[in-house]
Amino acid sequence: MKISVIIPVYNVEDYLAQCIESVLMQSYNNLEVLLINDGSTDNSKVICENYAQKYRCIKLINKENGGLSDARNVGILNATGDYLIFIDSDDYWAEDFLYDLVEILINSTTLDFIFFKYKILYQQRNIVVESNIKISRKIRNTDGKTFLEYIFTHNKNFNWYAVLYLINRKFILQNKLFFEKGKHYEDVLWTPQLFLKARKVRFYDKSLYVYRQERSGAITTNLTNKDINDGILISKFWYEELKKRVINNNLKIQLLNNLCTRYFVAIWFSGKFTNIEKNKTVKLLQENRAVLKCGKGIIKKVTALICGVLGFRVCMTLFEYVLLIKQKFTKQKIT
Repeated sequence: MKISVIIPVYNVEDYLAQCIESVLMQSYNNLEVLLINDGSTDNSKVICENYAQKYRCIKLINKENGGLSDARNVGILNATGDYLIFIDSDDYWAEDFLYDLVEILINSTTLDFIFFKYKILYQQRNIVVESNIKISRKIRNTDGKTFLEYIFTHNKNFNWYAVLYLINRKFILQNKLFFEKGKHYEDVLWTPQLFLKARKVRFYDKSLYVYRQERSGAITTNLTNKDINDGILISKFWYEELKKRVINNNLKIQLLNNLCTRYFVAIWFSGKFTNIEKNKTVKLLQENRAVLKCGKGIIKKVTALICGVLGFRVCMTLFEYVLLIKQKFTKQKIT
């Protein structure tokens, strides 16, 4: 069984070698490693070339910069493995695990994908925190919707990172599961569709992936106005999409609460932007105000109430002050 490892690469010269080495240390050796150089302007391309020359399993594909989604799509289209898996080039794998996953695939036929847990490395503070997702061993080899119902019943939060899945390549191609180019939070658009379409899924209860945060130059370092507005549009997409889906009503409510979070993030964190940027965000929020009713939990409900009574702009300003107070309190606590 051949595994394709897809690694999009863009200006990560300080972290790329650790990422590639964590793939090469796998004891399972029927691998192809696709390095998708997405127009890097630092030394990343040279590092990729050196690895590609040294290891036969590594293939380098150079392309013009098109973003993470575009690079992943190029990887999918060029992959020749039975299953494929993504890893971001500033992250790495913590363990030798692919052999175990292949054993599961051999013993559980027709799995659409296997997913697993992760750790977060807060680089500046040198702190590692494990994800706390809890899934019983009793639930296994079931369909994706059933898995989602279990996840949201037993876990407060769930993140949609696309790098936590070993996926049947035919399943991806047959369902045309490609990433939308040019959108931030592409994982939130893509990963839920894996679960909603999958007929057979398995969970592997180990934290295998190390997700690096607090690195300079990372896309997720600072929230931009594009992040905010893309988040609103993604919330809108899922609000409209899930209305059309024939799924358990309780699951639909839980999914909407999770997937509309970016809509609320737009309200909570837009205070720092210019008036022109705020105006665009307020317009998007107003056009999609139906999403407000999807939020569960006290903070989302209070936010929806304030927006309904006082308006989006006032709510943004209130949360701006709340965040400033919180930041000052945190600094005082640290010192």
